[in-house]
Amino acid sequence: SEIFPLETRSAGQSITVLVNLLFTFLIAQAFLWLLCHLKYGIFLLFAALVTV
Repeated sequence: SEIFPLETRSAGQSITVLVNLLFTFLIAQAFLWLLCHLKYGIFLLFAALVTV
């Protein structure tokens, strides 16, 4: 019950890691700007994203 077959597993995992790092970087870069503009709303935003 693997997501990727053996033939494409390394490529699929590489793409998965790349996308994960990209979104982690984008969130880290935007966090302080969002915190300044949304104040406590940033925590509500992240709480809503986690529940979805």
